[in-house]
Parts: sequence; C-alpha cells; structure tokens
Amino acid sequence: MTRFSFITQIPDEPGALHRAVEIMTRYGGNINRIHYDRRIDPPTVFFEVTSIDENYQQLRAELERIGYLQTSLKPGGFLRFAIFLPHQSGLSLNFYSIPPQHGRTSPSWTSMIPEDIRIAWW
Repeated sequence: MTRFSFITQIPDEPGALHRAVEIMTRYGGNINRIHYDRRIDPPTVFFEVTSIDENYQQLRAELERIGYLQTSLKPGGFLRFAIFLPHQSGLSLNFYSIPPQHGRTSPSWTSMIPEDIRIAWW
C-alpha cells in the first residue's frame, strides 16, 4: 500500500464531504488525514490516503469525474514580500531605481538589488 496526498474542491452543501469519503471507501482507500480550514479557503480539502496504486487511480478518476479533484492551482492574485533596509540614507532609492524593463517584472531582478538590501517573499 502506498500513501497518496491530493487536494479536492468540495462544494459547500450537505453530504458533499460524505460523497468524497464514500468514493475513497468504495475503492479501498484508507484515509490517514483530512485537513481543511473554512476561514481560509472553504471548499479546499486536503486528503492523505493509503491505497494500492490501481485503486488509487480509480478513486482519483471518480473524484475528477464529479469535479472534486483539483488538478491545477489558480495563480495567486498577488505576491507578498518584505524589504529590509539598513538605516542608511538613499537605500530605498537604490531599490526603486531598478528599471522595470530590467528588473522588478523579471525573474532575475533580485540579482540587481544591492547586497545590503534583503528581500523575503512568501
């Protein structure tokens, strides 16, 4: 038996989660973990299931057929980051002086930032 993890989008309606669990049970899946947080993303439910490979493929296909299996992620609407500048005059100007066509919209823009400026994103 192999352990599999996947993400589903469960409708917010009575019996919807039961329907997903029934499919997993029908194909011999043993649910090890379910996680969701209605405050953050109500329809998203993370599952960890133990199953033999063939049965897992069948339960996955069934969840996909009814529209529950999430097979791709929607791009985020924003990138959250923080800029840490030492207390020195003019350092923020160094950051904002990076030309947009060469920097902030390009994946390599971080190489143009002076070493005394730190950036963190999540």
